[in-house]
Amino acid sequence: MWSVGLQHIILENKGVLDRLAGRLTYGINGNVAKDTGPYMIVADNGTNYYTNEYQAYVKSAPNPTLRWEKTKLVNVGVDFNLFDNRLNGSVEFYNKATSDLLGNRLTDSTFGWSSLMLNYGSMVNRGVEFSLQSEIVRTRDFSFGVDFLFSYNKNKLTKIDNSGTSASSWYSSYQNREGYPMSSIFAIRYAGLDSEGNPTAYKADGTIVNSVNDLEAKDLVYKGTTNAPYSSSLTTRFAYKNFDLSMMFVYYGGNVMRDVASSYQFTMYPVLNYASNMDRDRLNFWQKPGDELDPDMNPAFQYKNGKTCSGLWQYADKHIERADYIKLRDITLGYTFPKQWLRSASIQGLRLSLQIQNAFYWAANKKHLDPEVATASSRGQHIPATYTFGVALDF
Repeated sequence: MWSVGLQHIILENKGVLDRLAGRLTYGINGNVAKDTGPYMIVADNGTNYYTNEYQAYVKSAPNPTLRWEKTKLVNVGVDFNLFDNRLNGSVEFYNKATSDLLGNRLTDSTFGWSSLMLNYGSMVNRGVEFSLQSEIVRTRDFSFGVDFLFSYNKNKLTKIDNSGTSASSWYSSYQNREGYPMSSIFAIRYAGLDSEGNPTAYKADGTIVNSVNDLEAKDLVYKGTTNAPYSSSLTTRFAYKNFDLSMMFVYYGGNVMRDVASSYQFTMYPVLNYASNMDRDRLNFWQKPGDELDPDMNPAFQYKNGKTCSGLWQYADKHIERADYIKLRDITLGYTFPKQWLRSASIQGLRLSLQIQNAFYWAANKKHLDPEVATASSRGQHIPATYTFGVALDF
């Protein structure tokens, strides 16, 4: 909503240092709920099928206590230019304190609405951003440059209204809990399979249980956040005469994900009679005593037995994987025709290009799942490489 800042040039033209400047900014940003407000919003709903009378429905409940979401932001940065501006960059530190967070929260449905847009908490984001642009080689016919970006963000919820206190309310979905980052994962401490192929779990005191009903929130373990705190990109640029080539790598990491195996329910028909697609890893399941000694063994198949241990497997900490990945996001090769070749055709410029996106990726998890598309219930469909040929004409 407003900000104030200052910039000071510390040094200029000192040896290899062309320019060194510092800056400081402070401001307050706001975010307002766009679909709700202090008054009830009613929308037209056509005519009633039975009475043929015009009807309406309540689109948004009245909420006179709703406030703006406010973020106080402090930025401290340093900009530098070196070697006749062939190496430029900046380092920036920031602190964002957000209060009156806006979000849809579950409410008592006896009031008429199962959820409402509410101010439900506060959080802090602290981090650093670093950028570097370089032109390492520059001659008449050849140039080579590298651009690098890096950022780190530490997120923490400092105040939040939570209604769920049971163990299942902590492990069954990504959590926003006070003292932890947003979208945190809490998992059950897996203790392996018993002699009948059923999963078991540890409580905080080391006791082994075979039912989710025996667990409390304090028995769970925090595994991390699904939001990547680290991100970076590396772009290389080559040019030789009329040819140019650029490649951009991206990295995201420091976060976690649930392995696709964790979603398997074992209240199913036996494997040979199961009519839907199933991940091939599920074929490695408990079949006889002694199989439980294999730490990677899946539980025995069960069908409608009423057991309460399936969650011990589905939400076990053994299924939490690193979600770091690197992708070659973009490769672009181009050729620009010399202007003297085009004058006879009354063309000012002509450039041909070939762009390849998502040509390669590496993932830190054991099964090489693509964290951009994988979920806790599906491997997802890996984003395939795409090829685009372009022609740019300038008349």
